[in-house]
Amino acid sequence: MTPKTTPLLKQDVIILEFIAKFGYPNDNQIQYLCNIKLSYYPKFIKRLVDRGYINRTKILVNKSSYLTLTKMGARFVGLKNAPTQPILNTLRHDTLLIDLYFKLQEKYPDGHFMVDKELHRLHKLETNHANFPKQIPDLLIDESIAIELELSLKNTTQLTQVITSYIVDNDFVEVHYFVDNIKHYNKIKSLTLEYPKFKFFMLNLDAKDNIISIEEIIQ
Repeated sequence: MTPKTTPLLKQDVIILEFIAKFGYPNDNQIQYLCNIKLSYYPKFIKRLVDRGYINRTKILVNKSSYLTLTKMGARFVGLKNAPTQPILNTLRHDTLLIDLYFKLQEKYPDGHFMVDKELHRLHKLETNHANFPKQIPDLLIDESIAIELELSLKNTTQLTQVITSYIVDNDFVEVHYFVDNIKHYNKIKSLTLEYPKFKFFMLNLDAKDNIISIEEIIQ
């Protein structure tokens, strides 16, 4: 006789959809997402692990575990491809991007947010200019505000291509660059040719890479 399974809770579905959206959030981010008390969280998340929907993996010492979808979890949320796995050399960027997403939701409470993984899945890679492929931002707000989190600079050729793509693409009304040091700001700004659609913001981070505050850089 097949054992009965407990139906998924609303919060379970929210968590699975959020993992599908961002690929691999960590424990702290899921706690924040669902406002789950720390004392209750291990038991809560263990349900989804034990039932085969997610994997919970410790990647870095003294850091929260990361959550990924299993194949069953991916099927549940309608993903056809294999579940996303953490990429070590982009882990800091991808983790901070989720924290930035939470901060931007405070600024745009009614905004419609899409992350780069979703945009790629929707096949929005069509060219917008004969010489420049359409740029896929880290986040897209209301289909018009591109968000780029730049923590390690691309080379000048790559940056120029990205910026030029944004300039010629009228779908992007504004492009917001978020950086964590003034050197990155100076390099990117020098390539934007003073186009007014570009805005810059400085992330103030603590020793654990938590976002303390965000300040617009007045040009």
